[in-house]
Amino acid sequence: MLVGIAANNGQVRDYARWVQQLPGSPTICEIGFNCGHSTATFLEANPRSRVINFDMTDLKNFPWGHKAKGWFKREYGNRFVLVEGDSSVTVPAFFACNPSVRCDLAVVDGAHDYVHPLLDIVALVQASKCNASVIADDLCDPASC
Repeated sequence: MLVGIAANNGQVRDYARWVQQLPGSPTICEIGFNCGHSTATFLEANPRSRVINFDMTDLKNFPWGHKAKGWFKREYGNRFVLVEGDSSVTVPAFFACNPSVRCDLAVVDGAHDYVHPLLDIVALVQASKCNASVIADDLCDPASC
C-alpha cells in the first residue's frame, strides 16, 4: 500500500510546480528522506536544482532508504547532498560549516509529531533566503497528537 507523496499525484504536481518556479539554480533543503520520492520530484522537475537532505538513518525500520541514498548519489551527483543524523544537530552544524549556502525552498518531512517539525522549521528558516517558501508535510495537530 502506497502512502505519503508516493500515493498522492497532487502532491507530486505541487512540489514540481514549486521547484519549477524558483529562479536560477535553486537549493532545496529538506528534512526527511525515507525513500526519496519528494527529492526525486525536486531534482527531476528542475534540472538546475540541488537538494540538501537531512535524514536520520534508520536501517531497522526503513532498510530501503540505504539503497535509495546510494542510487540518488550515483544518479544526481553533486545535485544531491545527504547529511545523516539528528536534524536538531546536523542542520545547524551544516550551515555553520557552509555559511554561503541558503535555502530557496525549505521542506520539513521528518518526524511527524508536533515539536520536532516546529524545531526543524525554525532551523531551516534561519538557513533560508528572504522570501523562501516553507513546506511542512504531515504535521500532527497538537490537540490530537
